[in-house]
Amino acid sequence: MKKTFISLVFVALAVLPGVASAATVDELNAKLQRLLLEVDQVRQELIVAQSVVRPQLSKTALCVQLSRTLSFGISDKETNGEVTKLQKILAEDRTLYPEGLVTGYFGLATQAAVKRLQSRESILPSSASSLSSGVVESATRAFFASRCGAGTSTPTTSGGTVRPTLTESLEAALATISLDSMPASTSTMATISGSAKNLASVSVEVRSSEVVYANNSIPVKDGRWSFTTSALQNGSYQVIVKSASGGAIAVGFVVVNAPEAVTPSTPATSTSAVLSPVSTLVSKVALRVNGSDRGVTAYEGSKVLVSWSTENVSSCAFVSNPPAELSGSVLTSESGKFSSPLLKTTVFTLTCIGANGAFVSSALTVNVVPR
Repeated sequence: MKKTFISLVFVALAVLPGVASAATVDELNAKLQRLLLEVDQVRQELIVAQSVVRPQLSKTALCVQLSRTLSFGISDKETNGEVTKLQKILAEDRTLYPEGLVTGYFGLATQAAVKRLQSRESILPSSASSLSSGVVESATRAFFASRCGAGTSTPTTSGGTVRPTLTESLEAALATISLDSMPASTSTMATISGSAKNLASVSVEVRSSEVVYANNSIPVKDGRWSFTTSALQNGSYQVIVKSASGGAIAVGFVVVNAPEAVTPSTPATSTSAVLSPVSTLVSKVALRVNGSDRGVTAYEGSKVLVSWSTENVSSCAFVSNPPAELSGSVLTSESGKFSSPLLKTTVFTLTCIGANGAFVSSALTVNVVPR
């Protein structure tokens, strides 16, 4: 009797889970159908959202007049600024040039953008040597020229309202400083001015072999700042203007050439005039990145080694744009090096005061491309 009861209990336990499982599967199927409907609805909403802001390219998009063949490794210096013109027009279409870098150097990112353009527009190269290489030769230049005419291209919303791009929004919030051109001052007290954006004040230093004037709180009013130095001797001076946080910097030079005070003449003597010796020392400044003095291309986020060496100079200011390690520093050692990770294309500049008071400088560009 006990065995029969126990068997019935086991049979009941074996049947009940099957009933529960059937009910659970039906519920899960119903829930899955609801989720699929929700996913489809979200997908439709995403499609609508992605189409709200889209560059409406006019018939004259990609319009630029170029006269030179442009290829990897060339720069504005050799092409009279045509690399920058090319990069600016490519950056208007981020499907072609997602990096949008305007550096004046034809690097890997620019080459890839030209290849995308040639493939998309079926541009047949004028020579076999430039086939699929991203070279801007006569056929590609002709395509750009054919796009020129009236009209512009602006990002708009579905309602027609102009919307800034992400790059434009970031640039609008970025702190920047610039210096006005500074002709030689005919007074011993030089007036120096410039502009600044998103800053309430700037910090300034004027120096030759040492600091001769400093002010850590020059107010910025309506985007402009200015100051007048204390009395300076005739000569050349570095001007370094920085934000309080050190995120923005501008470096320039001013020459003081005030008239000499007239002194009473003295009777001539038979003693031969003694002329002040003129320095014959040659001042040199060398800047290298990863051992190269011609600039390099690096992957985004990778470290580069920046080194410098100088000869017969008294003071050097180091600047990078955008700011990197040591940017805005006054270097006192004749040589040195540091490494820094870079997230975007960066220009390094080292400017020094030479033996005769003239400025000598060296600049290099690191073209940063995505991994």
